[in-house]
Amino acid sequence: MSLLDAGLALLAGIATGLCYFGGLWLTVKRMATDNAVSPLIYLISFVIRMTLAMTGLALLLQLGTGWLLVAVLGILIARSCLFVAIGPTTKSKPPGATAG
Repeated sequence: MSLLDAGLALLAGIATGLCYFGGLWLTVKRMATDNAVSPLIYLISFVIRMTLAMTGLALLLQLGTGWLLVAVLGILIARSCLFVAIGPTTKSKPPGATAG
């Protein structure tokens, strides 16, 4: 695997991770703000996100396991970047914490 191949695999992984975890964030955000939405929407969101991620990873696996491993690293990088960029939106107390 050349350096260019590794870069392309990393970009593909980052794109896959951004789609998956970005979609997850949008779904959870909607879940927290809209009480009237059918639970079926959440299932559909999961199926779409998982289908996109698995299709992308399966295509990369066709190119070799090196591509897949670098892409998984890209997915983890995307997850970390989204976590830092979005961050927690509320200051919630841990379970069992008491006031005072």
